[in-house]
Amino acid sequence: MAKSLTIEDLYTAFGTGIWFRDLTGILLWLGIAVLTIYVPYLNESPLRIIFALPVVLFIPGYALIAALFPPGKEEIDTLERVALSFGLSIAVVPLIGLALNYTPPGGYGWTRLFSPCPSSR
Repeated sequence: MAKSLTIEDLYTAFGTGIWFRDLTGILLWLGIAVLTIYVPYLNESPLRIIFALPVVLFIPGYALIAALFPPGKEEIDTLERVALSFGLSIAVVPLIGLALNYTPPGGYGWTRLFSPCPSSR
């Protein structure tokens, strides 16, 4: 007789409260970057560039690589992961900006929250 699928089986199939350390670090970095962009004193300091540049050049590609190749399954090593992250970020960020440009607000307002690159208008 086949065992029926329970909620506990589904819960353990997707991990029991496992937070990936790399993605948690990215969320922390994004929080600091948002603070350095919107806090008036930090907005004028060089910290804004230091924290915002990886948001455009590294983090979108790394998030995509982390989704395609989870860190637990080592199909690619760290150097390949970093190199692919930069390459995918450079490819994906303009596409995100282009897609958000054709939304009804046209790159203003709430769409800036969903794009790693600021609007040029």
